[in-house]
Amino acid sequence: MNFSLFRYELKLMIQSRKNLLFILFFLIGISVYIFIVLEKEVKIESLDVEKTSSEVMELESLQKARESRRHTGGGYSPWSFYSNNNHKYLLNRGILQAYEDQNFERMLYLRTYYLYSLYNNSIIEEEFFQDSDFPWKDRAHYIDKKVRENEALLQSGIEITYEMIEEKTALQALKNIFLTFGPYILLFSAIYFSNDVLVRDRNQTSSVQGLPISWYQYIHTKSLVAITYTLFILIGLLIVTVIALTLSKGFGSFKMEVPILTVHEEGNMWFTNEYSTISMLKYFAMIFSFVPVFMYIFIRLNMIISLFLRNEWIVLLVSSLLLFSERFYYARDKQKLFNIGIENFPQTFFDFGKIITGEKNFLLYMNKLTYEKGLIMMLMTLILVEVFLFLSTKIVTKDRFFN
Repeated sequence: MNFSLFRYELKLMIQSRKNLLFILFFLIGISVYIFIVLEKEVKIESLDVEKTSSEVMELESLQKARESRRHTGGGYSPWSFYSNNNHKYLLNRGILQAYEDQNFERMLYLRTYYLYSLYNNSIIEEEFFQDSDFPWKDRAHYIDKKVRENEALLQSGIEITYEMIEEKTALQALKNIFLTFGPYILLFSAIYFSNDVLVRDRNQTSSVQGLPISWYQYIHTKSLVAITYTLFILIGLLIVTVIALTLSKGFGSFKMEVPILTVHEEGNMWFTNEYSTISMLKYFAMIFSFVPVFMYIFIRLNMIISLFLRNEWIVLLVSSLLLFSERFYYARDKQKLFNIGIENFPQTFFDFGKIITGEKNFLLYMNKLTYEKGLIMMLMTLILVEVFLFLSTKIVTKDRFFN
């Protein structure tokens, strides 16, 4: 590797106005998300004090009315309306009291028991996941995960805060970001930072052509500069995000667990005993085993596209379409594309947060989208891209590219 070229290219990326503007918008986005979106976001585990208080009063009135009429039995049915309502009333009243007393450990314990009751139909709450296409399936899945997460938190011995219950602490917020839009933001950043690193040299043909370095090695050096710059910038932005979240909602604890769906070849993968947890530290370690390699793949793809199209904005567009290509055909009942299993397409694994937790297996009703399969697919994709880039440098030589 030519270190003089490396330093020169790194300096160009650091001084790039395009990159500086992106970083500025990224910082604005972080601020908006933490101090506006997250602050106002009402999560499933958020306690609506006014609504819950009103429900407790309504249930109390209803129960007293039934008691006055002695309508407290279940008749010939094993299901008792009075008994179930009384169960719900006592739990909601206890949750409210624990919240008012700032006794969040008891509040979490009662909430976990409430979720158990929902799962066993001891409590009826019809609006729970009512907008889902698969409400019963999604409800059971959520409860299975959340109960295990809550049990691990209760057993961890750490001081429980309301922000932990809401999943708004720094570590929990980052965990949830990687389960939603996080992977795509990181990979798009790599695409954006590297979309012009090769094309911009067409404006300085003489200085580039005079370098005593092979064409492939020249592109390889630029790729290393791009991945180095991208990783340093994103690590810096990640640190800023963690600090801001910690100041706003607390840091959380690495003793917290992340619920996962463990996949087996045989049996019904949605049974309760198929769920387990992994440590928060292991979850992030698995996340960051994907990030740099997938970033490097997209940077190398940018080089290939640049060789043939030679326009930075077209490079950005084509790479972005590849990144988001799964969105064009994704559906919860779609397990094949062109009669080929989607586990054989690399874009299936760009959403690596959901791969690690088994969420994608659940959504698509599969058992093939595993962490190990993701690593294999990622490495195979890297090899194919490297081979194609090498062949492309033979087709589009240095002279042909600049002329």
